[in-house]
Amino acid sequence: MSNQLLVQLLTQPHLQSTEAARTGPSSNKYVLNLASCTMMSKVQLEQAIDMNTHALQKDLHDQRVKQLRKLMKDIDEDDWQYESVEKLIGLSFKSTGDTPEKQPTGNFLGTHCNPNRQMDNF
Repeated sequence: MSNQLLVQLLTQPHLQSTEAARTGPSSNKYVLNLASCTMMSKVQLEQAIDMNTHALQKDLHDQRVKQLRKLMKDIDEDDWQYESVEKLIGLSFKSTGDTPEKQPTGNFLGTHCNPNRQMDNF
């Protein structure tokens, strides 16, 4: 489709003119008007789909964040009932009075682990 025809399609009025109505459906103006309507409908449909998809993704994300926050709150409330993760996986710390992040002595798969260390990628 040439650029000139595309410009005509986009600038044509969507309602059929009286001249096009007189000459009948086989006229060129009727075809251009129909193509213009079809193209505009397609663009409007695509835009509506994009907007609705974005809104749905946002709603699903908000629901997931809400669920995760509730789960985190529930875990924090009953955390005292369970053994520490460090003890369960076999990490032990020197009893020098230092906090675990200062004196990790556990060895897990050949590397020293610090459960309180911040990850750089986040």
